[in-house]
Amino acid sequence: MCLLLFWVGPCFWKVEFDGTLLWEEFWTGANSVDVSDGLFSAMLGSINTGLTTVVQGNTTLYLGITVGTDSEMVPRVQLGSVPFSIPSPSAYLL
Repeated sequence: MCLLLFWVGPCFWKVEFDGTLLWEEFWTGANSVDVSDGLFSAMLGSINTGLTTVVQGNTTLYLGITVGTDSEMVPRVQLGSVPFSIPSPSAYLL
């Protein structure tokens, strides 16, 4: 198992390519993200609290992620929503 600390910068865009940045958050220093076997988890909006306004004010959002000094990963991922969700007890074991 490999455990590394990385600078991670998630951000939200209105469009898939180029466009205007709507929100970003920097996970650095004491807030850096733990990466284990290529997997990481971060609670978006816990550092930059303006995320709620961006999500509620836009029907289409794309997530862009930057790790370390690399360029933003492509393609950006379009976010979706579901009208209803039930948590699975087995999901907590992951």
